[in-house]
Amino acid sequence: MTNKGWSHVSLGTLDMDATRAFYEGVLGFKAVRCDIITVKEGGQIRHVFFDTGQKQLLAFMEPRGIPGTPVEFDGGLNRPLGMPDGVYHFASRSRPGPTRSSSRSGPNSSPRASG
Repeated sequence: MTNKGWSHVSLGTLDMDATRAFYEGVLGFKAVRCDIITVKEGGQIRHVFFDTGQKQLLAFMEPRGIPGTPVEFDGGLNRPLGMPDGVYHFASRSRPGPTRSSSRSGPNSSPRASG
């Protein structure tokens, strides 16, 4: 079997509007699929795929009103698992642009620990 790359990575978000503003407006990733999944037990999931290039996608899901699903949750990968910041992460390449004062300014980010 030949390795052909990954199809997509999916993450959770509490605020799809803020997520879209960041990934579309700041990073320039185009939303290529947007849908709402109705959950049989109740509630729904907003689901958006962003084209990150090279036929690879980054997806976000925003659950709302689903029984047993918390209304608030930590969208990060590290804190809920008790890991130091940066252990679980993903990185993307982009063309050079204006520099930012913080490299971690996405909707689910936290300030970098110093030291």
